[in-house]
Amino acid sequence: MKPETKVKSTLDHFMKAYEKKDVNGIISLFSNKPGVVFIGTGSDEKCLGLNTLKNQFERDFVQSEKVHVSQKWETVSVLGQVAWLAAEVDFKTKIKGKSKEFLTRLSAVLENQDEQWRFIHMHISLPPSEQKAGESFPTCDLY
Repeated sequence: MKPETKVKSTLDHFMKAYEKKDVNGIISLFSNKPGVVFIGTGSDEKCLGLNTLKNQFERDFVQSEKVHVSQKWETVSVLGQVAWLAAEVDFKTKIKGKSKEFLTRLSAVLENQDEQWRFIHMHISLPPSEQKAGESFPTCDLY
């Protein structure tokens, strides 16, 4: 199997574990090195190390009743023992009984450790809703 296929499989496992709210399954996909980083969509979601990462995902799952994620687009590159990817991921969730859907952007760096691709960096963001297609900056307050 090509390395790019194995990296895509790791991303697929992440999304399946996230849908199941399987914190331990998610954590097992990340490196146990102290410099592992996760940045989420919230202003306070900056995690360094597996303990803070675990706390973040536990918080996500307490605050959502149900989650479904689907990948819309992806690109993967591999150079030796390091890989990087970018993807658009559609989140459908239920929070306080109300359905919410939003498109996120995900980028990650992975390292091949003992024949397993593990995330060492992941960043998930939301594009500004007020920024129109064709605009390089969110400028709605300038008009």
